[in-house]
Amino acid sequence: MPTAPSVTTLLIMMASGARRRVGTTGRGIDYILSPATRALPIEHHIVDHLSLLVEPFRDDVAHLDLGPHLVLAHGERAGAEAEWAANVPSGPRPLRLLVNISAGITARAWPLASYAQVIAAAREVVPSLQLFIMCAPHETARAAELAGMTGGRAVPPRPLRDAFALVATADALFTPDTSIAHAAAAFKVPTVDMLLQGKASQWGLYRAPGINLESPGGTLASLSVRAACDALRAVLYDVESHRTAR
Repeated sequence: MPTAPSVTTLLIMMASGARRRVGTTGRGIDYILSPATRALPIEHHIVDHLSLLVEPFRDDVAHLDLGPHLVLAHGERAGAEAEWAANVPSGPRPLRLLVNISAGITARAWPLASYAQVIAAAREVVPSLQLFIMCAPHETARAAELAGMTGGRAVPPRPLRDAFALVATADALFTPDTSIAHAAAAFKVPTVDMLLQGKASQWGLYRAPGINLESPGGTLASLSVRAACDALRAVLYDVESHRTAR
């Protein structure tokens, strides 16, 4: 818990019987830490906070890439590639846009009509894009409704690693702030990540392509469709320019 005091962390560390207990200074439990690492201002990204815990073990932390990193098995990636390739006409591969509509808490829900407008804006940039819509199991009906509104495909919910493989094989992602966005950062998939007010600096995309969007209010419902459309257009223009250059 590098960003706040935690009684649970304190009790676990004491109960462990460990002779060395590494933790961030200034969080209220310095007296049980050996060593206590330096602290960063709270607004720094969570990855930067966590990276300080590496310092007692190595002297080259400044030169390490500590961004998110995921490795897929060959079969996991191949399965996702096959899913994207199914029923696609022969010829140049279309740009793959993955839209995730689920994010765990009500405050991060965004209206289906807003998603539909953003997808329409995406098709202004890439009319032939291939659209997959993913969701948590309890939102399958919502994903199917959006697919019907936009001509996309609602992909069935799947185990987490298979979901990550679908992210890894996409060309671009549009999503509320959730683990799917961090997976995209790990795979360097360009992403528009919609975050709640005040969350982007600590929980947004980390050293990864894309745009962090913050809501002006306490829920994503306050995030304007226009801002989201502009962000996704910008990401897709960049993706298309790189695809054309190749």
